Amino acid sequence: MKVYMVKFDWRFSDDEDVDIQLFDTYKKAYDHFLQIIKEEKNPDNSWVGSDVFDKDGNIYEGYEVDEHIESDGTQEYVCWWEVTDKYDWDKREYLTLQIMEVK
Repeated sequence: MKVYMVKFDWRFSDDEDVDIQLFDTYKKAYDHFLQIIKEEKNPDNSWVGSDVFDKDGNIYEGYEVDEHIESDGTQEYVCWWEVTDKYDWDKREYLTLQIMEVK
């Protein structure tokens, strides 16, 4: 049996957390994965939205964004979205969508 894990691992200055959610379908996990990205890009919700991206979605100097989102939600692929501050390694977000087999 497959399960789909969305893992959100973040750190900011003096706080950090890991949130793990499991889903019974890829589509549910994929939609949740994209929702987290949308929320993080909102400057009212996250430092990522206010510090990393300008109003046009361009990345400010000093930050790195790496993503691998090959799916449209119908094909099952591992996806990730990572944001790091090049000058402060205590300021980062790692979001992954993983496909796991339960035995």
